[in-house]
Amino acid sequence: MKQLTVKLKSILADLAQANAGEMLTTGAKARLLSGVSWTAQHRPAAQRREVVLAVGSMLPPRVMRYAIGVCRQNDADLWVLARDAATASHMLAPFRDERIAAEVECRVEEVSGSGAVSRFFQRHSRTLCAIVTGGDPVSETFAGRHKPPVPLVLVEDTAPAVPGEYVALAD
Repeated sequence: MKQLTVKLKSILADLAQANAGEMLTTGAKARLLSGVSWTAQHRPAAQRREVVLAVGSMLPPRVMRYAIGVCRQNDADLWVLARDAATASHMLAPFRDERIAAEVECRVEEVSGSGAVSRFFQRHSRTLCAIVTGGDPVSETFAGRHKPPVPLVLVEDTAPAVPGEYVALAD
């Protein structure tokens, strides 16, 4: 009977620990079990998932922070799709420190011309979702005509315009 009691206590203790692990991400479980700091850099680039951020003429800070958060939670790289790569790079510059702190690798791709967005998604099969704001190339490509290959997340910034609130290039 004593062995049964010890065995039951052991099983109940294991069950209590298992409950805590159910809410952890894969990276957090690996970090806990190995005792070694596990970062996004340990996963090879070929295995990392991707999140797409489509930008138009402006990039609200809330949208960029949302995209960084999604990438951090899913251990994903960020692809920014824009009609003009130079403009997109300029809009991303203020968020460089936040991206580095979150260990999010960011790449910019220019998508101009017919079918450029569709070709991008064909080449990038590890894409989790596309974050769109409206007025961007992805929103316009899949506006009611075609079914998007990944879930589209519409993020709107409905806060009143405050000087310096938006990062945009003047005409």
